[in-house]
Parts: sequence; C-alpha cells; structure tokens
Amino acid sequence: MIRNQLEIRVCGLQRCGNHAIIDWIIQQFKGRRVCFLNNVHHGDQDPFSSAAQIFAYGIEGIPDGKVEVRSESLKTTEKDVLIYSYEDSAGRMLSFDSFLGSVYRPEFYTKREQYLGGSDRSVDILLLRDPYNFFASRIKKMEDRTGVKDVPTLIRYWKEMAEEALSMEKSQDPNKLFVGYNQWFADKKCRQNLCDFLGGTYSDESLGKVNPMGKGSSFDKTSVSKTLTPSKIVKKWYKFFDPRSYTRIPLYLNQMFGARRMKVMDRWKALKDDGRMDPVFADAELARLSQEIFGKVL
Repeated sequence: MIRNQLEIRVCGLQRCGNHAIIDWIIQQFKGRRVCFLNNVHHGDQDPFSSAAQIFAYGIEGIPDGKVEVRSESLKTTEKDVLIYSYEDSAGRMLSFDSFLGSVYRPEFYTKREQYLGGSDRSVDILLLRDPYNFFASRIKKMEDRTGVKDVPTLIRYWKEMAEEALSMEKSQDPNKLFVGYNQWFADKKCRQNLCDFLGGTYSDESLGKVNPMGKGSSFDKTSVSKTLTPSKIVKKWYKFFDPRSYTRIPLYLNQMFGARRMKVMDRWKALKDDGRMDPVFADAELARLSQEIFGKVL
C-alpha cells in the first residue's frame, strides 16, 4: 500500500487564513514530495477526486504547482506530506446544522486508507481567526464567494469551531492541533513551534506573498504580494531616479515588504458601521470565546 510520511487534514472557515497557512506549511517542506488537495467534498468522498484543485511539489514527473490533469499516478505516488483541506463551501457540505459535523464523518474513516493510502503520522489541524476580523473579511467577500453567506449561520459555525479549539488545547492530543491565525501571523515563535510540531524546516519565505487562491485578500486582493526583490532593485536601480516613479513609491513599498504590510488585525474597523456586523458585535458569547482564545481584539 502507498504510504504518506505525514498526512495533514485541515479544517477552516473561508477567510480564516486557510490558504496563507497551508502555503506556509508547504514551504516548511521545500524540496520534499508534497501534495495539497484544496477544498475537498465533505463526508464519504475521495479527496483526490473531489478536490477543487490539486497542487504537487517535488514529485517526479509532475511540474510544481497546480496539477492540470488528474492522474492515478499522482494518487499512488508515495509522498512525504499529503495535505487536504475542508472549507464551508455550500456545494461541498453535507449539513448546514454543523460545520464540524459535516467534516468529521465516521463513514470517511472506514475508507480513509483506501482513498489516501496509509500514513506514518496523521494530524488534524483546525484553523480559526478572531471573529471580528473574520466576519469583516467574510462580509467584504460575500458577494462573490461560494461559501455560506448568512451571518447567523456563520456565527454558529464560528462558535462551534471556537469550542473545538478550546477542547483541542485542553486535551493536548499529539495528533490534533489548533492554529489561531492571529497568533500565527503576528508571532514568529508560534510559527516555529508549528514547524517543529510538523517536523519541517523553518522558513518564512511565503509570508511576503498573498496566495491567489480565493482571489487573495478580501481587502487587498493580491496587490501586496511581494514581487520587488533585491535582485530586481539592483537590475533596475536607475528607474528610481526617474521623477515619474515618485508617485509609485507606495506601490514599490508594497512590492518590497509584501503581505507583512497587510493590516489583518484591523479589518473590523473598515466595517464597524456596517449593519451586517451588528449581530457580531452584539453577541456576548462570541465576545467571551474570542477573548479566551485571542485576547483583546477590539
């Protein structure tokens, strides 16, 4: 039977930084055989056949990046890391009553090795972002997202995820891990601990870029993705002395410093007067869970 050294199942609501964190995890295993199955169907479904997109890295005979043609050879190739993620895409969920109940289905476990192969180590990662910045980003993107769109349902899902996150932290199960996007983005030590937990080689290379999956940031799209490298500056130094370039200085700064310039902890401020955020700000239980997990946000 085909084996994976490390199998990572990721569960997160859309706009919780899923793709940023997954892309960063992939970078921790640069040069290794990695396969990522994005946004798979919930329930008793083969992640390889139901994934919205498949990405492969370091696998012989398959170019790095998005896999355009699905093949049995990719599925049956041994991998150092296999990652598959679940999101709240409306067309991929089984139940709207419980997001986690839709993901963690017992019937999937009976066929997991048939679908994915055996794994030396299997890890469940739950991703969550503080509710105020999460809902601000989610509401900002509601018009063109595929996920669940009504705020009351999303509030219920967020609370469910928060309770599970607290349970994970208390249980200290070595095969389950909660990752808070706020802490991951702001704290290098948090990222180092996550890398150590997974057994990778630490790198923050991906932090300067905005992953284009999901059309990038709700607020910045991909405009702050780091593209202006030191080598490009050396090659085109003379252009910086052209007066016409002065108006482009903010753009150059974004391209030099990349996604680290995004104000991801202040997204809620842009929608603080938006009526759609009122149920979020008014929910006392939401505030309690947010304080317990993320500390002061507002």
